[in-house]
Amino acid sequence: MKRYYAFAVLLFIFLLTFISAENAEEKKEAIAIVTSFKGSVHIERDGEEILPDAMIELFAGDEIETGDDGNIIILYTSGKFRSIGASSSIIIEPERGRGGGDETERKEVEEKESSDFEPLFAFKAAGERSKGRTTVRAVDTTGIFILEPGNSRILEAQPLFLWTSISDAEEYHLKLQRMGVSVGETTTGDTSLAYPDDWQPLEKEKSYVMEIEAKKAGKTIASKKALFRILSEEKKETLEKERQTINKNSPDEITAHLLLSELYKDYILNALAIEELKELISLAPDIPDFHFSLSEVYNVFGLIKESNRELDIYKKLKESE
Repeated sequence: MKRYYAFAVLLFIFLLTFISAENAEEKKEAIAIVTSFKGSVHIERDGEEILPDAMIELFAGDEIETGDDGNIIILYTSGKFRSIGASSSIIIEPERGRGGGDETERKEVEEKESSDFEPLFAFKAAGERSKGRTTVRAVDTTGIFILEPGNSRILEAQPLFLWTSISDAEEYHLKLQRMGVSVGETTTGDTSLAYPDDWQPLEKEKSYVMEIEAKKAGKTIASKKALFRILSEEKKETLEKERQTINKNSPDEITAHLLLSELYKDYILNALAIEELKELISLAPDIPDFHFSLSEVYNVFGLIKESNRELDIYKKLKESE
């Protein structure tokens, strides 16, 4: 009987611990977000490297390390900015007794007040307590943005690479990687590049990282990365059937564009979702939710200036209701 009782107690403790761990995992919230970075920056979570990019959410325990030329700016959900300079290493940790976040410094870290930054884009703060969305405005200082393929799934097996220009840049260096292994890299003076014939074919449903570096006098002055994946043939066929159904059964253009934009968002075809939402807004420019939806997709895609613009339009339309 005593053995049974002891076993029951141990089982109860195990179940309680297991349930608590599951609940803790479910309630895990981002406490900060990357607003910009340049140079060599590494982010590690649970032993795995995370692709650094503006809009990446940060959680307790994440490690950030910058190289000799690195700099990263993060924004906590409490609204506090932190600029982490070169040759620094920090661990993101939640503040005691608070829902916000702070970090434990392992080397000297440069700190700047939030007044040093001007608002440029918005994101959804995951750690906020209010119901619905809470927007926090921040800044991106990299000055270069990837227009294609962006953070998205794509349909083409040989994508076009397209990015914005920087006035000081003398050339651009493009690198394409999968799981840290180089697929190809090249240097160009243009802001676009057709997929080179001598690069290995891209595999469907595999993730690839595109990085573009703006260079001057051989040094990187700005960089940006995008994570993309090619849709499988099976998913393409399903997508096409759903697209045909929408086009056939939609009672009007507005409904068709709205349903297609939601379809593309479901498939994470963000570039196509953006085009549908732009068409939708051209037909119905005074509906606030259309602008908010476009702002969200722009954010995910990586076009944060455009995201901020649509968010401003959304707010003005809501105020006039």
